[in-house]
Amino acid sequence: MQKKTLYHLIREFLWVLVASLVCLMVLSPIIFKGNYKFLTSNALMIFMSVLYFRMLFTFTELPYMRSLWVRIPIFLVNFHFIIMIFTTEQDVIPRWESQNIFQFMYDLTVEQNLAQRRWLVDYIRNEYLLSGVAGVVSIIAINTRILASFFTRNTRRFNEMLQDTN
Repeated sequence: MQKKTLYHLIREFLWVLVASLVCLMVLSPIIFKGNYKFLTSNALMIFMSVLYFRMLFTFTELPYMRSLWVRIPIFLVNFHFIIMIFTTEQDVIPRWESQNIFQFMYDLTVEQNLAQRRWLVDYIRNEYLLSGVAGVVSIIAINTRILASFFTRNTRRFNEMLQDTN
């Protein structure tokens, strides 16, 4: 394996590790209190937000984003993720209004008083809303960046063709 390819693989692995640690840090107050019903969707939103924001700023340095055959599936799959985020947010919002911790948790592993339960419901609400908004914003931003790269690449090719004809 080439040194440059190995460098990119190590860097991608480290970013996946960083995104996983961010997920664990954000979800740790919820996870250690009981069995959280929306763990997978919430973790996916946080994970995607971190990775997509990083991809947005390092877009030109990523070797796999240079290929059109990689960018198009990412662009199309992102629409599925946006729909998934909106549907899970739509499922969670009515549960916020009930202010009942058992709407979010299967069971509580730690006995909590009413104030602690209220704090946990507020934390879940704020964290889920923030991760959903961050997920949608990051998906829209990376899709915009993919479209912009497609048009800039085609504009460069078009300008080169014009210069060849002169």
